[in-house]
Amino acid sequence: MALEAKSQSDVRTAGLLYVLSGTVMFLAISLAEALYPGYSVHTNAISDLAATAANTSGLVEAAGLVWGLGWLAGSYLLLRGTGRRGLMVLFLLPGIGVLLRSAPRRTSTRPSIPWGRSLRSCREGLR
Repeated sequence: MALEAKSQSDVRTAGLLYVLSGTVMFLAISLAEALYPGYSVHTNAISDLAATAANTSGLVEAAGLVWGLGWLAGSYLLLRGTGRRGLMVLFLLPGIGVLLRSAPRRTSTRPSIPWGRSLRSCREGLR
């Protein structure tokens, strides 16, 4: 069964979104690897680039957000172009997972370890 021109355009646009958003993520990871001090692809995991204390976390999380949104938009266009709901559900799962991973996390109100050490050393210095 041949797709109509409009639905064929939606399928092509969905594919383009998948490729472009994946390329953005790939380039962001490559850039973050170059910017991360002492990062080695042999000893460090990719998740180290998005760690909260890393200076590259904003870059990787923003790229993950672009990747997830591009994936979800592509899934919608794929549904609109093909009309296959089961296919859309399967294609939505990775996009949802990437968005959940890239979503800003709530941080604790407690001071972080370096800040806690600074407070402790200040108190000890006052004694």
